[in-house]
Amino acid sequence: MPILHPSQTDQQKRPSATDFFFRGASPAKIFYILAGIFLIFYVLQIPRQSSSADVLTFAARSTADSPIFRYAFLDESSNLGEPVPANYHPAHTAVLWLVYRIAPEGLKQTIVPAGFVSALCGALVVGLTFLIALQLGIGRNPALCAALAVGLVPSIWFHSLIGEIYVPQLAAISLFVYFALIGRTVLSTLSLLLALLVTPFSILALPFVFLKEINRKVIQKTFLIGSLSTAAYLAVLILLDINLIDSFFTAMPDSSSLSFFIRLSRLGVFLVLNLNLGLLFLFWGLGKLWRGDRRFLFRLALAGTPQVVFSLSLPIFVIELGCFQVPLFWLLAFPVGIAVSGMGRRRRVLGLAALAVVIAVFIIFWKIPDRSLALDRIRAGDWLEQNVPDSIKLAAHWRTGVGIALERHNWNFQKLSNRFIISDYPDKEMPLDSGEESLIIALSKGPFYSRLLAKLSISGISIPSFEPDRSLEKSRAQKIFENSSVVLYSWQRQNP
Repeated sequence: MPILHPSQTDQQKRPSATDFFFRGASPAKIFYILAGIFLIFYVLQIPRQSSSADVLTFAARSTADSPIFRYAFLDESSNLGEPVPANYHPAHTAVLWLVYRIAPEGLKQTIVPAGFVSALCGALVVGLTFLIALQLGIGRNPALCAALAVGLVPSIWFHSLIGEIYVPQLAAISLFVYFALIGRTVLSTLSLLLALLVTPFSILALPFVFLKEINRKVIQKTFLIGSLSTAAYLAVLILLDINLIDSFFTAMPDSSSLSFFIRLSRLGVFLVLNLNLGLLFLFWGLGKLWRGDRRFLFRLALAGTPQVVFSLSLPIFVIELGCFQVPLFWLLAFPVGIAVSGMGRRRRVLGLAALAVVIAVFIIFWKIPDRSLALDRIRAGDWLEQNVPDSIKLAAHWRTGVGIALERHNWNFQKLSNRFIISDYPDKEMPLDSGEESLIIALSKGPFYSRLLAKLSISGISIPSFEPDRSLEKSRAQKIFENSSVVLYSWQRQNP
């Protein structure tokens, strides 16, 4: 008998905590309870700051007088006149802008409003996962366990707090899958359009509708939904004058530092960090599917294949790895839920241990580093505000400099755009090419774990070494500030 449909006798023999808590509750009621619990759970953890440059810029841009659709982050002035990526997240931009319009004044210089959007989307994902699992023929207990697993996957958990695009993307994908499974073609098409407007990589989730069944009718309907939503998406891009192709080529990183080995290693690290002891439950769940419902296992593999292939393909996709890892972990939660729901007494101890490890890994590898980096950059920005004239521009790597510059200019996005120069790793030529007579150069020491990995002699994980006070020519630089994460140098051009 397929393991997705346990007999009534088996259910009576092994009543679970979820049976007791949700006894008699309708699927709709359970959806609202799950979404409500996780919304409170996420909202209570939303930080005021983050080390993520993308999140900080999303929040700062949202304080502008109107949504900024023309460019993704900062305009050409911060890129020394070079082309900048187009904004291919228009839905995310519009929603955050609306939320910041109504946010209290005391929160507009924080990521809290953006984090609330992600928390709401994360709670929606948890509730929808339960409903989708029921549509796939999974029993109530496995469906509940899968939903809980989704909500506690560290990457999904973390991105439900800080305002990134990944969980809003997953929420829109979940709506698309749910409406497709219940036969609501129009709503499914609109949901996929919303997902594409959050990020175009959402199109890779199209095979998710095959999780239930694959036949000619489903394939035709999926093709129709994909075609209509893609056509509507392209029409919106034309309306907003967004050049998607130029955006991707502009953002293409150096392929020499992003070998296939590095991309595979990153994906493997993400897998271990997010599932760790849960990998055992994943293997048990896959084993149950292999013995009881190989068709579902095949459809699960089919749905996840585009996510894996594209995350390991071109180097450009590494910059959007979150767009692939979050939906992938959503898929993997189904066999985990199937395994957890069937735990006996002996395995419950292991289940509690796995939960403890998930929480510990989340705190150690997500929360603590993010807070530490954010605070160090805030301190550097505060120091600059108090000790360096506002007119002297800051030059730094994108991920290092945004937090410093925002704090220095009190979250004034206009000043951030005009007084921050993006330089991957400021080299000998950059200060001279900037046309400035003086600059502040900020260098990151790298997160603690990155510094440990950098000691290994493997191409692609080293941290570039650059000391302006020793390396720059035709100019003078001196160290003026340092903490555990950031070093600031004062640079001045020397006239011949």
